[in-house]
Amino acid sequence: MRTFKITVTGKGEFPWDMLRFAGAYPATTTDAMNLPVTDENRRDYRTIELICHGDSQYAVSETYERFRSFLWTAEYEELR
Repeated sequence: MRTFKITVTGKGEFPWDMLRFAGAYPATTTDAMNLPVTDENRRDYRTIELICHGDSQYAVSETYERFRSFLWTAEYEELR
């Protein structure tokens, strides 16, 4: 099992279903607190780091494309 960090950037509503789809979770408490839309971040872009585990980069690259369909960009790197 490999561990990946996915850095996503977007604005507005976070695509919550992506957590389930990617089997991902916020990397830090700050990232978790930046998931919901608040009055302060409603119009601003925000960056959130997620951690996921998978067997291949292919699974993570599917996640990348799916985030793009929600108008959020995603970059990933393998941690181990």
